Amino acid sequence: MKFNFASVLQFFLFLIAQVVVTSYVNFSAYIYMCFYPLFILSMPTKTPHMILLSLSFSMGLLIDILTNGIWGMNAAAATFLAYIQPALLKVIFSKGELENQIR
Repeated sequence: MKFNFASVLQFFLFLIAQVVVTSYVNFSAYIYMCFYPLFILSMPTKTPHMILLSLSFSMGLLIDILTNGIWGMNAAAATFLAYIQPALLKVIFSKGELENQIR
């Protein structure tokens, strides 16, 4: 996989957006805004699975650390979402739509 500056920029923008929103915007104790799953779902389908899992785990762990949350909660959720991402995208989109959206 070649280096993709857009994916690195997207990683940090979603990370910053998630940390800022959870730190400064508080709706109630029962509502938690999550933006980082969009990063995981918007990764190209040709991304190797281990890279996707590693990026998702690091994104979740950084969010846990920076937002003073329970360490591992977002990391586990992000890693699980990355694990099921190919199957989830196949359920949501048809094969032709997925091939058109590959970057």
